[in-house]
Amino acid sequence: MNRHENGTLCYEGQCEKDMPHGYCEDGTYEGPWGPNLSHGEGKLFSEDGMLCYQGQLKKDMPHGYGKSYYEDGALYYEGQWEHNLSHGEGKLFSEDGTLQYTGQWKKDMRHGHGKLFRKDGSILYEGQWKNNMFHGQGKRYYEEGTLQYHGQWEKDMYHGQGKYYREDGTLQYNGQWKKDMFQG
Repeated sequence: MNRHENGTLCYEGQCEKDMPHGYCEDGTYEGPWGPNLSHGEGKLFSEDGMLCYQGQLKKDMPHGYGKSYYEDGALYYEGQWEHNLSHGEGKLFSEDGTLQYTGQWKKDMRHGHGKLFRKDGSILYEGQWKNNMFHGQGKRYYEEGTLQYHGQWEKDMYHGQGKYYREDGTLQYNGQWKKDMFQG
């Protein structure tokens, strides 16, 4: 049993070499412990007892597969973590449970291939991302689902070879783009 300097209990459970080790249920964490750090499959709770995170932990941080939650308990993110950051494959949800994004992450940013959705669930963008921006090959869609643009992107702008379509699906322009402006 470990106590704070003021005498309040901070850990109750198994110890190894005077350090918490084993399984812990202390109100803010539930799961394997040791040595002196949450490690393995566990749950993190806010001070008011709401579940914040459930999944794999390494050195007190989300690491591996896990789920994080909004303050009201709704799912926020589900997927891979690395050192407390979304990293790898994952899904981001809005507070009402609508899927916002599914795809690859790098250090808490959309990075790699992914899909972005509107609040109504329709797809807005599918393609490559870099640092949370459309970057590389991708497709953007009109609200009713028809293709708007298919081509290269740079920092959220049409840039490089691409095709732009009217809302009725007919091709309007096929050629080079530079910073959202067609070049021809």
